[in-house]
Amino acid sequence: MDLADALTALGRPAALVPAHQADPLGQSNAVHGLIALTRNVNDRSILRTDHGGIGALAHGARHAAIGLIGSYRHFVPPGVSGRGKTDDRSPRLFVRPLMDWFTAATIAGWTTDRVNLRCHLECCRGQGLDRFFDPRHDAEAVIHNRFTPKQLADDILDAPTHERAYRFRQLCLEALDHYGPMGKLSMITEPKRQLNQWALA
Repeated sequence: MDLADALTALGRPAALVPAHQADPLGQSNAVHGLIALTRNVNDRSILRTDHGGIGALAHGARHAAIGLIGSYRHFVPPGVSGRGKTDDRSPRLFVRPLMDWFTAATIAGWTTDRVNLRCHLECCRGQGLDRFFDPRHDAEAVIHNRFTPKQLADDILDAPTHERAYRFRQLCLEALDHYGPMGKLSMITEPKRQLNQWALA
């Protein structure tokens, strides 16, 4: 019996918590597997996830919970160590034009016009994301990470149900165009596998 059959046999709402030492939805075919579950199992939620939870909502999931910090976005199975940036303790920020999370130190090192690095939501009011490299703005970084995924979710869920998956896929396709050199030729930003999978979903 596969996972979809097992969850259906429960006859009650199901919550999924993807687990991996890095990005659970970055694994081969993970996004396609999640989409299949959301389409074939009623009353399914995805918990402890990143912006991929919004993709799950776009494909019919009932509920998704996005962690505000990295350890709440990716559940690491017991006995396995996570693979974070141990040499970079600056806050991770959701960069909507890139549809992914980057550390403030990484963003502060970019000198590019490929992507708009100013946030125009109420949380930031047009200020640059590089300011979060300064630890004095750590509390504001948390607020930014509340507002930006919420706005993304609103943009997806405000669409008619039959258009949500298409809209999320288009945002991911547009994001792919912003990757590449971020200033110096040696500073190349590559899209993660999760983004590539959502763009093809």
